[in-house]
Amino acid sequence: MGSVLGLFLGTGLLLVWQSLTAPAVVEPRSWRMTRSAEELLRRAGIEGVTAVGLCSLCLLSGLTAAVVMLLVSQTLPIAAAFGMIAAYAPLGIVRSRAQRRQRELAEVWPEAVDNLASAVRAGLSLP
Repeated sequence: MGSVLGLFLGTGLLLVWQSLTAPAVVEPRSWRMTRSAEELLRRAGIEGVTAVGLCSLCLLSGLTAAVVMLLVSQTLPIAAAFGMIAAYAPLGIVRSRAQRRQRELAEVWPEAVDNLASAVRAGLSLP
């Protein structure tokens, strides 16, 4: 009994020592943002655009709107406000498309399960 207790104590101390001395693996923030943007594009069903492309589109639309509004209004704060709104627009469109697609898939899901169940009852094999 004493040897088992000593083994558990030694294992616990080893794990504590490793957690304190091992370098922490921290993923860079840019990779997390890229991954979340790619996940958003995948949920929206957009396959021809990368995360960098979406970010570029946001920057380009924001800059274009800011320059156009600066030429029209000659006021920097108004141009900056319109630029920020326009920079968010592509991301907002992709988010709304992802939500709409998720709702549509949720509506179709019971029908797909029913079709699968009737196929199994009919004797078809599942791949």
